[in-house]
Amino acid sequence: MASISKISYYLPKIKFSNLDHYKSNKIKKIIKKVGINNKFIASENETAVDLAISCLKKFFKKNQKLKKKIDFLIYCTQSPEFFLPSGSSIIQKEVFQGQNIGAIDINLGCSGYVYSLSIAKSLAESEVYKNILLVTSETYSKFINRDNIAVAAIFGDGASATLVEPS
Repeated sequence: MASISKISYYLPKIKFSNLDHYKSNKIKKIIKKVGINNKFIASENETAVDLAISCLKKFFKKNQKLKKKIDFLIYCTQSPEFFLPSGSSIIQKEVFQGQNIGAIDINLGCSGYVYSLSIAKSLAESEVYKNILLVTSETYSKFINRDNIAVAAIFGDGASATLVEPS
């Protein structure tokens, strides 16, 4: 069996209010239906990998020894800054310097966390890896047309980190 032993998140500093940005009755209906008014968006020069690295700094802040225990990294995003090198290899170099850990990218959106969690669970249960770190990060604000209110009103930017290990 495998279990989640730690979760953390990171949100960019720019707060975005749908009510402030969209001056229409349509936005009020969307907010009432989905419950989203405020969200966060990355700055112009902030990438999904940047959000992921900030999330991991927060994740390991109180436990630097945990960083040394990570032996596999799964990075899930639909907003990569490059196709090559992979985001997971950039994160590995920046956060896990000097460690030899497995690292893969998964390119999925809404279902990405669930699929990645399933892979992390399988890796943990195989006992080949003991501490699998799943990092999801998105900067949808860079790709979504803000004039498309039905989509733009819902999606924001952020990152999460989840530690999966055998239990």
